[in-house]
Amino acid sequence: MASFARGSGHWTLYAEGQSAKWSDETYRIFGTPPVKVPSPQVLSRLVHPDDCRGVMNSLERSLAQAVEHNMDYRIIRPDGEKRWVNCRARPVLNTGGSVMKLEDRFDTWERLVDPDDLERSWTDYAA
Repeated sequence: MASFARGSGHWTLYAEGQSAKWSDETYRIFGTPPVKVPSPQVLSRLVHPDDCRGVMNSLERSLAQAVEHNMDYRIIRPDGEKRWVNCRARPVLNTGGSVMKLEDRFDTWERLVDPDDLERSWTDYAA
């Protein structure tokens, strides 16, 4: 059975240079110490390999098309703990109508469960 914990991490991804800014809570959720300039590359090292391409594609699409980013995905913290997070962001446009940045919508949830346990549970149920 999954247990839930609320984590309200804030983050901003700037279109130019794709630099980012993370709140202390975001670092806590990912289990990493603060770095000077987090980036999509830092995030990609923390996202589960099976989910990474979809997360990166969604962020790129949000920046290119000015659409909301809203995804549930798995992360693997440096200590090996696996978690599910929900990440939501909205594009912020400049005066010319181009995406200037993505900002989180203050709605990050962690599902404190091993994703492999969920898959095994589903497999057992379906059998």
